[in-house]
Amino acid sequence: MDLEDLFANRSKQQKYQYKREYGQQKQPQFNWLSIYDKIKQNQKLRNIIIIGIAIILIIVIGLIVILFPLIVKIFNYIAENGISGLIEMGMDILNKLTSSIKL
Repeated sequence: MDLEDLFANRSKQQKYQYKREYGQQKQPQFNWLSIYDKIKQNQKLRNIIIIGIAIILIIVIGLIVILFPLIVKIFNYIAENGISGLIEMGMDILNKLTSSIKL
């Protein structure tokens, strides 16, 4: 009986151990249902999330209302001058910015 025969079985176990530890096994996926259950059971967390979503919606709607006249002006400019007019206006702005920068 050689030393190789004595440790042959052990080396096979080590190879399989290596495969299990280093990526040969599927990674566990993130469980969304557990988070949903935690939120569902925790009243304070649920209230905080609802208030946060409401605040975000109010901010988004407020930005749309505030920026609506600007959006309408941009669409009217595009309707009058087309996309090429918008590109030319952008080029003019870039030329003004680059000419003002002195190296």
